[in-house]
Amino acid sequence: MIPPERRTRLAAVMTLTFTCLSIAILVGVGAAGPSAATVRVYRAGGWPPWFASLHPSDLTVTAVLWVALFLGAAGVAAGLVAVRRGWRPPARWLVAGALVAVIVLAVVPAVGSTDMLDYAAYGRIAVLHHSPYLMTPGRLRAAHDPVGLLAPYLWQNIPTVYGPLATATEWAASELGGRSAAVTIFWLKVWNGVAFVVVVLALDWLTRARPAMRARAHLLWSVNPLMLWAVMAGGHVDGLAVGIAVLALAVLGRTVVLAREPGRIGLVRALGSGLLLGAATAVKAPFVLFGAGLAWVARRSPRTLAAAAAGGAAMLAAAYLAAGRDAVTDTVNRGYGVAGDNLWQVFYRLVGFGPPFRHITLIAALAFVALAVLLIRRPPPGALDLPVIWPVLAAVVAWTFTSSLQRPWYDVMIYLPLVFLPPSRLDWVVLGRSVAGGIAYIPGVIVSHLHPAWLQAGYTTVVAYVTPSGRLLALAALIVLCLTGAWNRRRPSGEAVSQPDPGRPSARRWPVELALFPLTHRVSAGVVPYLLCICNFVMVHGQVALDQELLVVRVEDCLLDVLASEGLNCGPGLPEAHRDELGMITLHTPKQPGPAVAGRALIALDAGLLYVRCISGSVLRPDRPAPSSRDHPPILAHVQTVLPVGKLGRLT
Repeated sequence: MIPPERRTRLAAVMTLTFTCLSIAILVGVGAAGPSAATVRVYRAGGWPPWFASLHPSDLTVTAVLWVALFLGAAGVAAGLVAVRRGWRPPARWLVAGALVAVIVLAVVPAVGSTDMLDYAAYGRIAVLHHSPYLMTPGRLRAAHDPVGLLAPYLWQNIPTVYGPLATATEWAASELGGRSAAVTIFWLKVWNGVAFVVVVLALDWLTRARPAMRARAHLLWSVNPLMLWAVMAGGHVDGLAVGIAVLALAVLGRTVVLAREPGRIGLVRALGSGLLLGAATAVKAPFVLFGAGLAWVARRSPRTLAAAAAGGAAMLAAAYLAAGRDAVTDTVNRGYGVAGDNLWQVFYRLVGFGPPFRHITLIAALAFVALAVLLIRRPPPGALDLPVIWPVLAAVVAWTFTSSLQRPWYDVMIYLPLVFLPPSRLDWVVLGRSVAGGIAYIPGVIVSHLHPAWLQAGYTTVVAYVTPSGRLLALAALIVLCLTGAWNRRRPSGEAVSQPDPGRPSARRWPVELALFPLTHRVSAGVVPYLLCICNFVMVHGQVALDQELLVVRVEDCLLDVLASEGLNCGPGLPEAHRDELGMITLHTPKQPGPAVAGRALIALDAGLLYVRCISGSVLRPDRPAPSSRDHPPILAHVQTVLPVGKLGRLT
């Protein structure tokens, strides 16, 4: 059997390998030049995008993109497993990797979608002093405009359905690109690249104090090939909106976004966050759902709620007044439709309907409301500790999972709030759904008359049956998790009561957070010792002597089995036990003692020998005997030497 340490290292190696291979394939397909997966543009001198003219076959690009999709999903999955087992990759290297990937993908043609050609056409229309909400790319093509000639036929008779700020970015790119569609697309990718990096840096700043959450953020967003595919390779405007939305969270601050009880939000912060959420909505309308979290935490303060609402309304009013009334009507009338790979066709095909039936959008809307209510009432563990994040994620998941218009790049709305939640089976449902939706958009540029003929038949089958079924299974799995509450794996009952062996390392490793207090202080009613330091390291599986020292233990993102040998004597409001099996204890729920550790600690004082199970590694060697009271000074001295300078307070 593979030891736990090797399994963690193997998962980490798989993450790095699969992620790099997936991104490299995306870059390679774009650099290979025009194909069934890459948009066809003309070279513009020395300007990007840069590409060769290898003319890969339809079968080749389809096969390698399938490989890239599954490798990318496998890399993310392996990374989440490794993080849950205690792997903490250096954040600076992940940020650097994301920057490299963004730059490389920005200088190759768009892969997997023709949407950037549409954006270029709409921007060109705006530059020519026409309204893209009235004039279509087909009319631009009829005028023999060089950008209009490359516009996809599928959208040539459809005005833009995006918000005024999205149109403004397209106008700016077209101004810089002139009559060259290639240069216009490059500038559109620059805007997306800036937005992607903004999300990376904002998430890193928001999660900096929580190592596990920080690692999740970078794995689920920064180096996630699925997100890089959607925002950079595909160039979808959703990346701009999510970049603005994360700034709205940053304006609120870490103490609000990550707090269980955010308290009162300042009027300036509420106004600024509302302005940014209004801007995100002015890029793409569904991002109005990101206002759910701010509205929820501000509901008890009419002034705060009014400031947030005023900020959002002012931004939307200014944007749509500048764009004109047609922008409003187009966004409302054309922004919600029915996709050919929607999950509802699994039902209407069973009753003999080929095309979508009449009331599918109404059914999808009712399903959205029902699923949102279910998610709010039956959330995964730890979700309610994030009142700013969970309403957003619940609303976004409910909408994307039930909408009749579904695209794989819409999932950027899910991954942004998902990074803040503790790990659960929701991660696997979202990841599986992303894969199911992604295969329907491979190769993505040419979707008819693929060669050989069986490839076209296979593509049609995927769009009509495989992807809708996969999305339906994801929806069903989500509902089952809500109803059963089985968000995490349950331990066998015998595992919790087995006696640990102090001389052996644990079979599982969990990162813990320790806060150390002076030996001279005691916990009593109304008296709370002050916090000296908080440090991150891993404890030994076995006996840990406390010797009248207050020890605060927090396990990141999981439950901990604690077996009391002589007893757990806790502060006011915390449970007590004497030679009892405490079972599964959720360590983030206690409220006492005091604000320094409120809501995040299990307190043990003068408890003799405390068995701590499912934790391994040590400041001492695992083959040493269990430490006794006299071992505390060398233990603390060792902690002082191994922790980074500045992260450890003075120990006495």
